[in-house]
Amino acid sequence: MYISDFFRTNNTGGEILIYDNIRRRAKERGISINKLEEEANVSTGSICKWGNGISPTVKNIKKVADILECTVDELISDVGGE
Repeated sequence: MYISDFFRTNNTGGEILIYDNIRRRAKERGISINKLEEEANVSTGSICKWGNGISPTVKNIKKVADILECTVDELISDVGGE
């Protein structure tokens, strides 16, 4: 399942919002996007593609959330933005 399916169903968020939340949380924890991709075992450039509208899978969002020590909800919701 792709996360875009969730957004269409719930009319919330979006891939760019997810990317912004990931970028902010990674910066807070001193983790580069490249390091995050490596630790999550996703292809190089994948997370940046999410910021360009390419929809991540729920599985990959869960991996990233675990590494960033947050919930999937925190990554996909518009709470606590920059």
